[in-house]
Amino acid sequence: MSGGARHGAVRGLLAVAAAGGLLAGCGSAASRQGGAVSPPTRLTPAGGGGGPASTPTRVTPAGRVQVTPPVGRPMTSFRVSFTAPAATGSGGGRRRADFVTARTPGAARGCRNLAGVGVGGTPVRAGQRVMVVLAAAPRWCPGSYTGRVEMSTRPVCRPGTLCPQFIAVLPIGSFRFVVERG
Repeated sequence: MSGGARHGAVRGLLAVAAAGGLLAGCGSAASRQGGAVSPPTRLTPAGGGGGPASTPTRVTPAGRVQVTPPVGRPMTSFRVSFTAPAATGSGGGRRRADFVTARTPGAARGCRNLAGVGVGGTPVRAGQRVMVVLAAAPRWCPGSYTGRVEMSTRPVCRPGTLCPQFIAVLPIGSFRFVVERG
């Protein structure tokens, strides 16, 4: 792996880990809860829950990622929807979860320029359409935001057992939205 590719992979891993609180450790209470979720968020699976993530082992390409509205104001809630490429949840000694992150380079005092949402609390079936709401808290900073949807897979181990330390990250898609000055 080249230095640039390694840097990109590490950067993506850290972004997902930071957004989802995944560096809490195997077997801990934090790791069993699927990571941290920003308070003003909502997950709405399009039609029921899903089963454990023990299958499929192979991940199929996901549908495109959509964000609505594409342009908003500092207090706008943005809805990001995507098709889950694999089931989320625990099974087969691993846990799968999807993560949505969005950011803009600029930041000002009293506004939010980064958002991260873990979609691991509610199981989702492979192929299921998922919607996540990114809400202002306290308000969005004006600017152009870029976002990514990624799936992570990590081991699940019983407390007190030796546990491999890895997190595999697969990109699902990307999106953009703009926050205009209020």
